[in-house]
Amino acid sequence: QVIMFNETIREMYEETAPAIKIGATLEEIVRYGLKHGDYVEAVGREEEWLQELQDRLYKGETAIEYPLKNGRWVRSYNVLTADGGRVGLRIDVTTLRKQQALLEEANAELRAALKQRDAAEKRFFDIAEVSKDWFWEQDKELRFTFLSSSFDKNMNMDSTRFIGRTRR
Repeated sequence: QVIMFNETIREMYEETAPAIKIGATLEEIVRYGLKHGDYVEAVGREEEWLQELQDRLYKGETAIEYPLKNGRWVRSYNVLTADGGRVGLRIDVTTLRKQQALLEEANAELRAALKQRDAAEKRFFDIAEVSKDWFWEQDKELRFTFLSSSFDKNMNMDSTRFIGRTRR
């Protein structure tokens, strides 16, 4: 049974707020929230979701994250006390989840760009390998960073001695 809580939890759980009161059990509160659609992952499978939640808590899982109907994400910490009670802490992790999603999106874009770069680099080296003409690449200080293998064949020189040097 709930012994105490703060108003922040009622603000976080808008649909469930009326059920959050002294003396209510966790199951009563969650069932009220399920009835009012507060737990979006549970919609259409409320009893199964509740059983999964109870199993997770029974197994001692202390941190559980889930989305709410109002768009918030909650990280719920539940710890058993020495006297058999339970202390619950709820943290709004919506901003963290949004930042995580943006980071994952940016990482996906970076992976795609790196894949394109790798493909372009492979094409470049494939062309360099089969080309009869020799060509090179230079950095912004005009130092050689690449000389094709055709340079070695056409000039009868080892191109590696020019890497890092300018034409002069």
